[in-house]
Amino acid sequence: MAGGRIYSVGYEGLTVAGLVERLRQNRIEEVVDVRASPYSRRPGFSKKRLAESLAAAGIAYRHEPLLGNAFRDIEDFAAAMALMRHHLAAGDPAEAVARLVALAGDRRIAVLCLETDQRRCHRQVVLEAALARAPDLDILPLH
Repeated sequence: MAGGRIYSVGYEGLTVAGLVERLRQNRIEEVVDVRASPYSRRPGFSKKRLAESLAAAGIAYRHEPLLGNAFRDIEDFAAAMALMRHHLAAGDPAEAVARLVALAGDRRIAVLCLETDQRRCHRQVVLEAALARAPDLDILPLH
């Protein structure tokens, strides 16, 4: 598997313990948080607390703010995702996509955001950008 693999997970409806267990069951080594602002009203899902919980389980945490949804204030989801695709195509965001692809070749990773349904989350666009960069990459939902 030359291109590696990226698992995709949304924490909506999960507890931190439930998320950690799901990650452990799938042998995830590192979580890449693609929230622009890694803060949550849900207990335990803000950056520091989540990183601590993951570390206690032997899972690394990485925040990639450049892969966050910079267009979440746009009500038209399709329009926001079109802007996101353009955003990820050049400059620093494109370099963040390249880091994600490289990491997937070296480690068992999961890309994390809130939404359970990847198709309704900017995470889908991030994963499409990774796949465009590395067509032999496997993208799988985390169950």
